[in-house]
Amino acid sequence: MASTTFLQRAPKSSQQELSSPNTHKRLASLPPEIHHIIADHLPYPDLLSLKLTDTYFAALVGPKLTVKSRVSWVQSRYAQRLPVPTSTKLSFRTDELFVANPEVNAILRRRRRHLECADRREPKAALGFSAFTEVDRNVRRLQGAQQLDTTACLVTGAPNCPAIPNLDTKVQRYRNSVVSKLTAPVLRTVAWLRGLQRSFRVSLSCAVAELSHTPRVLWSWFLATLKLAFIVVVASVACTVCGWRPPPVAFTNP
Repeated sequence: MASTTFLQRAPKSSQQELSSPNTHKRLASLPPEIHHIIADHLPYPDLLSLKLTDTYFAALVGPKLTVKSRVSWVQSRYAQRLPVPTSTKLSFRTDELFVANPEVNAILRRRRRHLECADRREPKAALGFSAFTEVDRNVRRLQGAQQLDTTACLVTGAPNCPAIPNLDTKVQRYRNSVVSKLTAPVLRTVAWLRGLQRSFRVSLSCAVAELSHTPRVLWSWFLATLKLAFIVVVASVACTVCGWRPPPVAFTNP
């Protein structure tokens, strides 16, 4: 009964697109049966994106966006040794509550930019400043294996991620820029102050993220400078209270 309803509610523009031989076929121009097959094949994030595109697809995909689909998506990411949300305030009841979680929002944003594909291709690189670093390490330790060095796309499932060449170009441009040379010491300082057990080499995804969010890097630079200044002030006050002074240095003539 539901499929019959969707067949009747198919977009009117599909007939116009099929009648014109010069136009490229779009998703709306395909038969409704194909729409159901695609909806059954897509994972949760793609179903949610399809729901927001059109009222017809919202009615088609809406019944498939359930609590079970959200939980299954998180479980599938865990099985693939990908970052998963760990917040105790995470709610699976509705799409709005689920996507409103900061960790889920960050996962969807990184997935949309294919940054997870870049992290998977460089398994020894750092994962960046995120709440998922320790989660990834724990999962890899439990699985008893490390991530494979591959160019497979985690979004489309293709053998080669189509976004990798574009990411490589951006990273090469970033590493040759003045911003990279200025922010590399800052990133090392911030990593040291945060006590992260990570390599100081900037990973591909971290570099692209910093290139897209330069104000965030500057803010980290400012916070790192404040922390260093605070450490110096506290050390100076402690030396003054204790009455400790550095021993004088005796200079002798040669």
